[in-house]
Amino acid sequence: KKKAHDGGIDFEDPKDQAFLGKILLHAADLSNPVRPFHMTREWARRISLEFNDQVIREQALGMPVLGFMMTPDEKAFCKNETGFASFVVAPMWRAMSML
Repeated sequence: KKKAHDGGIDFEDPKDQAFLGKILLHAADLSNPVRPFHMTREWARRISLEFNDQVIREQALGMPVLGFMMTPDEKAFCKNETGFASFVVAPMWRAMSML
């Protein structure tokens, strides 16, 4: 049976096919940084606003908040986007390229 670079993925196995489908869906969900910049920037702004709103609601409820969720200024926004692209998206897409 065919295996992906000896990674143990059998493209003929329905379980492996379902697993690959989940990986591709996750990659699509996190694909914003690999799109053209004009699209990337707009979607990043929207998710940043959504995260800021979530932080405000969590604070109002006395819940702990995650620092990366709040982007009060352009510097924080750029830092978050760079970190997300570098430490989450790039490694994921590199690993997928080996399939």
